[in-house]
Amino acid sequence: MLTTTCQPDHTLQHLIPDTLKGRSILKMTDLSATEVNQLLALAKALKQLKKAKTPHRFLDGQHAMLYFEQPSCRTRLSFETALVDLGVNTIFVKKEEIGLGVREAIPDVARTLSRYVDAIVIRHLNDAEIAELAEWSTIPVVNALSAGHHPCQALADLLTIQDCFGSVAGKTVVFVGDVQNNVALSLMEACALAGVNITLCGPLDFPPDAALLADAQAVGQVTGATVLFIPDVDYAITVADVVYTDVFTSMGKEAENFERQLRFTDFQVNSALMAKAQSHAIVMHCLPAHRNEEITHAVVEANAQWIFEQAENRHHAQKALMLSLMR
Repeated sequence: MLTTTCQPDHTLQHLIPDTLKGRSILKMTDLSATEVNQLLALAKALKQLKKAKTPHRFLDGQHAMLYFEQPSCRTRLSFETALVDLGVNTIFVKKEEIGLGVREAIPDVARTLSRYVDAIVIRHLNDAEIAELAEWSTIPVVNALSAGHHPCQALADLLTIQDCFGSVAGKTVVFVGDVQNNVALSLMEACALAGVNITLCGPLDFPPDAALLADAQAVGQVTGATVLFIPDVDYAITVADVVYTDVFTSMGKEAENFERQLRFTDFQVNSALMAKAQSHAIVMHCLPAHRNEEITHAVVEANAQWIFEQAENRHHAQKALMLSLMR
């Protein structure tokens, strides 16, 4: 049972996964298929509480540190508002104040912070350093974005698909563009875990990580999800329920921007491409969108309902995750 002054009702209590308490989540595959489905159910319930303006300060009196080394709009605000709703005091820290692994050794930072706060949310490009922080921490560490992974975005993406179609299992997502980036890879893993078919569409010489692709395909064999990499976007999109894209040039890849803009020209999500999709297909984008690069302005506006529902769902999905880890 939660030991705070504001207790979830029996139905909500039942939705909180017992297996997640105290754990760190650095990538989607830190979760099981069962835990992903439990988090989606919990996020749906918490979203209903939020919409009804029902107080749900289930973690009153706890503290969480948000350590961000890159600029952020949705990630910071969605985490901060979600934690405040749960009654958690949030402390926002920039890299200049800690200098992870530079000013002070990571094990020392981890052991110090573990005595001050109850959870760490970190946005830091170096995956190995995030893993080291989690290894030495005695509190949950959550990857809010790294060069290799973006699990919280993927959870929000699944919640959006659930909101749109009622369930996620058996739906088909086609990701178009840079299939090597953190959003694409975490989405691939999330879909495999949730039983969602996913096809990654990008240039043949920009394939997804082979090991991660193989791992996702192995998970899909258990959950019933098909996981593919197909350069032919015109063929793949005909069966899509969801068409998903992200910027062609992610943080840390700025030096490759000119080459990428040329190489990804044929993978823009535009009206002509969407005309080949099923009539009920929706478009998703994790934002920020570079309009008229990876996606046209017209397609963004035609799908604004779901793109901004997706942005909102960062709040609800992360709230479910943090409640499960910190309770």
